[in-house]
Amino acid sequence: MADSIEQPELTLHVGDLSRRDLETRLTAARDYKVSQLQQELGFTVTQSEEWQALTDPSLVDWIVDAYQTWSSRVTVGDEDYLRCLERQHNLLVFEGAQGVLLDEWFGFHPYTTWSTTTHANALALLSDIQFDGEVTRLGVLRAYATRHGAGPFVTEAPSLAVPLREYHNDTSEWQGAFRYGHLDLLAHRYALAACGGTNELVVTGLDRLGALPELKACNSYRLHGNHPDASKYFDLADGNTVTGIKLGAQGDLDHQARLTELLQSCSPLYQTMGTSPGLPKKESPSDFLQIVEASLGLPVTIASYGPTAVDKRALIAR
Repeated sequence: MADSIEQPELTLHVGDLSRRDLETRLTAARDYKVSQLQQELGFTVTQSEEWQALTDPSLVDWIVDAYQTWSSRVTVGDEDYLRCLERQHNLLVFEGAQGVLLDEWFGFHPYTTWSTTTHANALALLSDIQFDGEVTRLGVLRAYATRHGAGPFVTEAPSLAVPLREYHNDTSEWQGAFRYGHLDLLAHRYALAACGGTNELVVTGLDRLGALPELKACNSYRLHGNHPDASKYFDLADGNTVTGIKLGAQGDLDHQARLTELLQSCSPLYQTMGTSPGLPKKESPSDFLQIVEASLGLPVTIASYGPTAVDKRALIAR
């Protein structure tokens, strides 16, 4: 992504993988990265076997072959292709790639991805084909909170790592630790605002709740320390009780960075159903979903109780 800004002519997109000049462009990109490495690591590294392998011309040939083989097996669509799909099936489904709290503009900077993870890209594609039919926005969330890698995580609870372990998500060299916590309704309300709203909710991982000794949901934070500017970033009650996270202007990364700092000074305040301070133990998922609906102001229309398709249940909007 950094190269796409600094050297856009070297940037490859999926539509470029079947171009005849692919080898030339890959060679230019490789040479650029080699020059960066030489400056970063020094010229002594050029004598190593790893360096010789990196600069071997056959490496580019191998990548060209892999890319062209892949591109021959998929369809790279444009507006006309998307318009054809819509006419043929009368239904289009777009799936987000990452969580909203990782969004490049509204996520907790700098612990974000370099792409837009809200509904915006899907809506732009629909606009490109002048789609005028019904659009349903689904917000998908786990019944508990997770984060892969560093960054603010107010409801993090390391004790949940054992009962909630996801074997397909684990600590990795590139992303860092896979972290677990209790459901953060405050963060979800912020994500909904960043998306510009959603019609319905899908809650996954409900089968995992039975492994927990107690179910908790966070509806507010306690802000610690003296922060005169906190009201710019939070809805506050009693001075240091955070009841909402305010949405900044798109593109204001200074705002997002300061929001990140303040979130790292927050601790969770857990609330329960009704007037009791804490969710009853072994609470049923159906009651749990009512808490989600009431706190987020949206109906849960799909609930997932396991990893397969048969574990998904369509619910009647309440």
